[in-house]
Amino acid sequence: MLKRIFYIAFSTTLSGLLHAQEVRTTAIHLWNDQKVHVAGEDVWVDGIAGLAPFQTKTIVLRIINRNGTAVAETEIIPENNRIQGVITLPETLVSDYYFIDAYIKGMSSTTSLCPIMVIHPNLPPVECTPQLTKNASISTSPISIQLKKNSVAPRSAIEFNTSGTDLLSQISIAAVLNDRLLELYDEDAKAQTLTIEHVQTGELNQEGRIFSVVALQNGGPAKGIKLVAAHKIPNSAIATALTDQEGKAQFILPLNFNDADLVIHPASKDQKNIRIVLANVELPATAVSYPCLKLNESMRTDLESRIFNSRVMKRYYGNALRAVELSEPDSSDFYGKPDVVFFLDDYVRFPVLEEVISEIIPQVRVKKNKDEVLIQALNQPLKAFFEGQALLLVDGLPISNAQLLLDTDPLLIRSIEIVSRKYIQGTIEFNGIVHFKTYKSDLAGLKPDAALHYTLKTIQAKTTYLPADHSAKKNRMPDLRNILFLERDVVPSQLRDGLRFYASDAEGKYKIILRGIDAQNQSVTASSVIEVRRPD
Repeated sequence: MLKRIFYIAFSTTLSGLLHAQEVRTTAIHLWNDQKVHVAGEDVWVDGIAGLAPFQTKTIVLRIINRNGTAVAETEIIPENNRIQGVITLPETLVSDYYFIDAYIKGMSSTTSLCPIMVIHPNLPPVECTPQLTKNASISTSPISIQLKKNSVAPRSAIEFNTSGTDLLSQISIAAVLNDRLLELYDEDAKAQTLTIEHVQTGELNQEGRIFSVVALQNGGPAKGIKLVAAHKIPNSAIATALTDQEGKAQFILPLNFNDADLVIHPASKDQKNIRIVLANVELPATAVSYPCLKLNESMRTDLESRIFNSRVMKRYYGNALRAVELSEPDSSDFYGKPDVVFFLDDYVRFPVLEEVISEIIPQVRVKKNKDEVLIQALNQPLKAFFEGQALLLVDGLPISNAQLLLDTDPLLIRSIEIVSRKYIQGTIEFNGIVHFKTYKSDLAGLKPDAALHYTLKTIQAKTTYLPADHSAKKNRMPDLRNILFLERDVVPSQLRDGLRFYASDAEGKYKIILRGIDAQNQSVTASSVIEVRRPD
């Protein structure tokens, strides 16, 4: 009886703990101060997420349409609970309202969407049924902006002071074109809130980038199959996994800040007819209720001006207005420092790779059996060669066919690195590693082992907007920015001393927006309008 009571109590406690671990939820609040965009422009996104007590490596930012379908997406690394990223709008978007959304893999969330207006010169808004949205409370801002001048000439300095900002954190300042389109946006967005519920999908990225796959064989799940995943970014990395009864497996790989090839294949050459598919979790599309975009003839001048400015800046600057803050990447491969490295230019160049190995590299040998060719590594601790084939890599990706590798032109190979010992990764033991690195990192024309070959999209490094500095007055490149200034990491001391930035060549009115997070973790804003015009 006592044993039964203990079992019930233990089960109840364990169930409660598991339930507590499963409940991962947070609130995400997003904003974008530019609000009106031309198709093809960058959208600078900011936000906050209440991540405690759970931590995540990445957050997905995306732009969705009225139907809740994503039209653009990127993945960023948050700093604590702060969200900062940039998304480039597709150039083919129809003029309409779209919505900035964010979610965290492995966590449910309530996300406050941020509407943006997107205009396209040749794709006008389509007819839609006006939708009602919830009313939001409008509060009085405790902060303010004081301009030193209400109007300035093009390329002149815009200076201002602020008040009420000493207790704010995460302060940002933006200066954006203030025309009839922005007035229309403000009217449609007045006193409205938009939220979307994201259910928990996938796994929480706490250690690196997580990939889930399903292995199939002969029309059913491939059970108990050892799989190897590899990518190069620019250093090579591998992960291993064992498929379960449903053929499912999961890998954790380092974050990649460049597009990279991901290859996944069975660890054993004896496993035939294995097909691997990514087990992507699709978010359900939730339609967004929002007013229709109604443009009229009175807005023609503003539309043409924005579109012209955007095209000029894209033509002359491209992505030059972005500053990417990327620390020096780790260039070491997953196995760390190899036991020995041979740079082939230091030796006589032989015409056949097998001769290179036999004449130069004592830690590697080629063994030819009746039915196969093996490239074997030396097991240095035992002073004997492994019987099985080493893990063969070319530019970080696995190549199991030794004969194809030996047929490669050795003049394409820059170096050969050897790990002369047993290397254990997860549940798989490798008989040493022989890594061939080419001059062009192009695999010397070889195809890597791949039951699945997939291009990994980059994780976005921290990116900031570069405002113009016209203080020297020497740069005569055209400056027709629709967004004059965007500073996301302003500290109160900067505001006390006063801030300045420069107007562009484009005349018109611009709204300066000051934003921060108060002691109640609420976003507060203040704004002021300045005019840029040539002197009479």
